[in-house]
Amino acid sequence: MNRIEAELLKYKKTMMSKLILIIPIFFAVFSMVVQIIISENPGIKLDMASKESWKMFLTLSFNFWSFIFIPMISALLAGLVANQEKKVGNYRALCCHEIRPLKIWFYKIIGMVVYMLIATIVFIAVEVVAGSISAVGNILFIKILVAAIACFLVSISILPIQLFFATNFGMIINLAVGFAGMLSGVLMAPEKYWIFNPYSWATRLMCPLIGVHPNGIALNQGDPLLNGDVIGIGIILSVISFSILLFITGKLFEKKEFR
Repeated sequence: MNRIEAELLKYKKTMMSKLILIIPIFFAVFSMVVQIIISENPGIKLDMASKESWKMFLTLSFNFWSFIFIPMISALLAGLVANQEKKVGNYRALCCHEIRPLKIWFYKIIGMVVYMLIATIVFIAVEVVAGSISAVGNILFIKILVAAIACFLVSISILPIQLFFATNFGMIINLAVGFAGMLSGVLMAPEKYWIFNPYSWATRLMCPLIGVHPNGIALNQGDPLLNGDVIGIGIILSVISFSILLFITGKLFEKKEFR
């Protein structure tokens, strides 16, 4: 626990700590503004005084959150972690400590997981506030909570991938991988083979949880994408793949940095 706390403190005053606060706020506020603009368009018939207003708000915000936030914040966090370590010796200083390199990698990833969790908590809070301002009716807190936690759980499998590329190939390649993951994720999410791309898992789970198609359009009742079986499948896949990728990337890191 001391090592994990040390990792979190190391980035406390860096851009990373600011990103996990600013980005969730941006996505929620952006969705709120878009919804207000749409509701004031006379050409769009939408009863903003009904439960449809909350449905529209969650459709906007969670589509952006799963499609853009998950892959890109993972890439940004990984890049910031890798750059920070390069500034302080590129892990070489850790050689003098009696700690296995695999554990160093483990602590890095767990630190990123904690930051993703904090970003998720901030997003939940801002969603409630922004939704209360722009939507009408009872706050759909349970739906927000479940969808946000699901996004978090299926996002952790991406972190080892992004940190591997950030550490070995630099920020540009790392961001390119994140961007490619974002595009491939939204394209594969509505397909039967969505399970083979971890970047598609969050977007796919939002179909039954929020009722939004990966392209951002609300799903009609009876659509096959509303099948809730994918929720458990996605979460189990993420946990298993996270464990496997954590070990594989950790072993590769160990060979490269400490041979």
